Amino acid sequence: NLVITYGGRDDGGHRDGIISALKEETERILEAVEAIRTAKLGTARAGLKGLFALIKRALVQERRLSEADEIELRDLAKAVAESADVAFNEVGRREQKVAAVKIAMTAIAVRGCLDL
Repeated sequence: NLVITYGGRDDGGHRDGIISALKEETERILEAVEAIRTAKLGTARAGLKGLFALIKRALVQERRLSEADEIELRDLAKAVAESADVAFNEVGRREQKVAAVKIAMTAIAVRGCLDL
């Protein structure tokens, strides 16, 4: 507002150029903030895919998981749940929060199965 007030009413169109430039810069900043806020959700999703890959590998091989596989699966499930928890607190949209909860619940269920 200060720039607009200082420029006066008849500034030869410069005011519109300044407003346009500020809007564009603000949009870029907001997009960057959104990318940062959703990064943990992407990390949690990728980790969940890794969990499913490990489980699928064990099912295809039709054998009990080795101790090393169980540790890897448990550690990955823990990391996925933690990433989903952080993502839940960082994202802004409801559907993103729901996705974070679903991912966390799945990871928690996997860990629970390993503890049986």
